[in-house]
Amino acid sequence: MQPYSDYEIAQWRIEHRQNRKTQFQASLFILITAIFVSVIGGSASVCSVPIALLALICAIILRINLYYSAPENAPSANEINQEIAWLFGEDQDNFSAVQMRALAQDRIRKRGLRQWRFLGHLLLFVPINGGICLIALQTIIFPMRDANIVFGILTLLIVGAWLVILIADFQGTFPSIQEIESQEINFGKTLHFELAKLQPKKLKQKEKLKRGKYYQVGDDGELEEVEDEEILVQEKPKRAMRDDG
Repeated sequence: MQPYSDYEIAQWRIEHRQNRKTQFQASLFILITAIFVSVIGGSASVCSVPIALLALICAIILRINLYYSAPENAPSANEINQEIAWLFGEDQDNFSAVQMRALAQDRIRKRGLRQWRFLGHLLLFVPINGGICLIALQTIIFPMRDANIVFGILTLLIVGAWLVILIADFQGTFPSIQEIESQEINFGKTLHFELAKLQPKKLKQKEKLKRGKYYQVGDDGELEEVEDEEILVQEKPKRAMRDDG
């Protein structure tokens, strides 16, 4: 977590949404222009079709990002609190509440965006892989020569490999609640490890006082841990003075 103030986090989010909105509007403009050129016809219409498809895909992706980044579509309070508990555990007091909520929201939104990405993967998989599979089966069943059989088998292997990738993508996109908990806890541990390397002194100062331990202000003004025996030795003269009085 970078040392941004609450104001800087809010400002960065607003600028991020504005940039996404501008890119979305530009994609729509390119899409409409490409459709207009393809309708008019001519030599430029051949290039306008793939441009229109790319602009459409970009517009869809940007619109989904805008939806998830909008404040009114933020995750519920229960989801955010659960995510914070997974990421920070008992060290929540060491971080800004806004920073924790911002990171938790980003993690939840990324899981939502990944589901949309899987949907796009599936929409590509069904027609493309299905067509390749039909061509491979046709080549194997009705071979024109022996080389076609080898080509068909290799094509089926590619189809099977893509199917395995799709299944793995599905499992990663729709994990169980136990798998999500394990992933977020591990990410939180990695985050704490990185922070310990980047800000060792800052984290040491924010470390909670341990139960059963005693601390006193040292000569340099910093808290230092002392043993129980040292506390007892320091308290004995005070008790003796009270007894004499």
